[in-house]
Amino acid sequence: MPSSHYGRSSRNRKAVSAKIYDDGVELPNVTAVAVDLTNWDETKKAIETFGAIDHVVNNAGILIPQTFMEITKDVASLHFDVNVIASINVGAKGATPAVAMYAATKIALEMLTKSVSVELSPHNIRVNCIAPNGVNAPMLKFSHPSLTTTVEKAYKGTLKEKIMSLNYSFAGKRVLITGGAGGLGRALVQRFHDDSAVVLALDEDSDAIEQLQKELPNVTAVTVDVADWNETKKAIEAFGAVDHVVNNAAILIPQYFMEITKEMADLHFNVNALACINVVQTAATGMMERGSGGSIVNITSIESTGATAGFSMYSSAKIALEMITKSMSVELGPHNIRANCVSPNGIDGDGMVKISDPRITAAVEKLFQRNTIKRLIDPNEVADLVMFLLSPLSAMITGETVVIDGGFMAHFS
Repeated sequence: MPSSHYGRSSRNRKAVSAKIYDDGVELPNVTAVAVDLTNWDETKKAIETFGAIDHVVNNAGILIPQTFMEITKDVASLHFDVNVIASINVGAKGATPAVAMYAATKIALEMLTKSVSVELSPHNIRVNCIAPNGVNAPMLKFSHPSLTTTVEKAYKGTLKEKIMSLNYSFAGKRVLITGGAGGLGRALVQRFHDDSAVVLALDEDSDAIEQLQKELPNVTAVTVDVADWNETKKAIEAFGAVDHVVNNAAILIPQYFMEITKEMADLHFNVNALACINVVQTAATGMMERGSGGSIVNITSIESTGATAGFSMYSSAKIALEMITKSMSVELGPHNIRANCVSPNGIDGDGMVKISDPRITAAVEKLFQRNTIKRLIDPNEVADLVMFLLSPLSAMITGETVVIDGGFMAHFS
């Protein structure tokens, strides 16, 4: 039986020593030492006395709950000392050469940001992180020559000195929007139309398309089922040049897992994921031929991050679309075509979800209660994010899924 060794981190050494003694009685083959892992010298001595070690589990941790506004420097330092820094001494390594502590503290900052957002949102205070890659700034100047070479190689051709303003107009740009006649799609059509873009809309609802054309006669709108690849391709090719694509068309027919039919499974994947491939292939062909580049936003859902009873096919198709989008970004990137996802939570007045099963309705309502900002998302708030990701303002964002969820994902429950 392999031997095992462990230490515990605590300010109460007597309690730890007593526990070590008890464990030694219960498991005499375990070599157990009482040591405070924040004391690097003592920890190192203890580990060295163990001799050869084949595997390491950094399990020691400390949790002293405090609200964000009550956190003291001592408690903050203690958590980092025990939960992050001690693992370096024991044997953990960072994922990138020489920046282990930077990476560890930055990921810790991301979780801290989630905690702060939960606690401050009742006061209408929002908190978010931005995680950039190489930024053309003095911080990227390293004294270590091998690290400088590694970073320069990783960032080669990505650093830009051009500074953008926060304003951009889509005037004259040709924007294709699927599912454009209702819900979020209709709001997107309106926003791009109001910004003087040339809007090209697809939707399978002929009555809604007719109404859209009456309200916005400058919009080119066609009735087509995006699950029909041939007809969709013909419609897009007839539009001519396309600069930007929003894959918004989607279907959600809630069913419990044991009730799902093959037809229903196929329908969800065909509309919510596979159709987007055809749409982008068709539009991107023209972008590549013209050498003009372009940008794509695929609308996914917060449902791709976890399971909700009755939504299995919808959630599965949406997470598939997120991976498809990453692949798009990798393969189309050399042609200056970017692809990202926008993942919203409940949108006010979306109209896509028709739920008759009261069990599923109750589950969805319970989910929305997780939002730290207690309201549904306005369609124009999603449109703001879509327009940003399509514009040159986000020129270095590609292959990402950007969540807009009112703080839903910041909560455990």
